[in-house]
Amino acid sequence: MLPSSNVRRKDWHVHGHGHGANVLRTAVIYGANGAGKSCLVKALGRIQTMVAMGNLPPTAFRDANKYNDPEMPVSIEVEFGTESDQYSYGVSYRGNLCLEEWLYSTIRKPACVFERKYDAQTGKPSINLMAGKITQKRQNC
Repeated sequence: MLPSSNVRRKDWHVHGHGHGANVLRTAVIYGANGAGKSCLVKALGRIQTMVAMGNLPPTAFRDANKYNDPEMPVSIEVEFGTESDQYSYGVSYRGNLCLEEWLYSTIRKPACVFERKYDAQTGKPSINLMAGKITQKRQNC
């Protein structure tokens, strides 16, 4: 999580590695019942499963639009850093259908590492890879 301006002045609360964004060493999420704390944890777990398993978890359609229109796509995006770069990874899905998936390098100007978009006419995804990146194509999210 990114620090606010009143926390940035306290060096011991912030972790920075010299390049990219500084982040909080520790964060707490709190709020009233029904404020969305559990939804945040579920979303992070869902995106972790998507990356680790290579597809949408079976319960994704159940949790995603519990209180909204089930035809409305759900989007989850996270930002993370490595020793040499920062990235933004996200996915958008409706039911058990992955509509979009993307990964951008964001250390300087955002650069696409890959984008995948579902083409409703063909029923197949189209994939855009950054030049020089070779990866195995995944059929599901």
